[in-house]
Amino acid sequence: MLQALPILISSISLMVSLSVAIYAWKFNELSMRRASREWHAKTLLDIDGVLIDSPELWSIYDDHELAKNKDTSPVAVAKREAYIYQHFNFFEVVRDYYMNIIKRDRLDEEYWHSWDCYIRQFFRSSSEARTVFKAPWTQEIYSESFVEYVNRLINEMSVEKP
Repeated sequence: MLQALPILISSISLMVSLSVAIYAWKFNELSMRRASREWHAKTLLDIDGVLIDSPELWSIYDDHELAKNKDTSPVAVAKREAYIYQHFNFFEVVRDYYMNIIKRDRLDEEYWHSWDCYIRQFFRSSSEARTVFKAPWTQEIYSESFVEYVNRLINEMSVEKP
């Protein structure tokens, strides 16, 4: 009987330790996912802040009123291109997160769907962004899966138009 007591105590300790480890792992994963979604939202707000500071960047959107009188000076073109690349970089990070880093559940699927819609809207609304993305040097600097994804979106858009 006395010999069985240490084995029982050890078994209980092992089960408690495993339970705590599983709980901590799940809590850590949940915290990481929430922190990532928060970072994505904050980065989007930062990108929006650029528009507040430089409203002329609205001209990247074809249907925006500022697109009618788009500044074609080299500095203005470079600034718009940098703003477009800021989106590309962010989109690649977000897509990589949802496609490759996390195990997706219903909530993650919902968030990815909203990002996918935003990415599609960005490319649909900006012929300048489509042109910049299609440039050979742009195609080289992003991951193959991201390039395939965006090229597929752009190709779908060209088929959609009458």
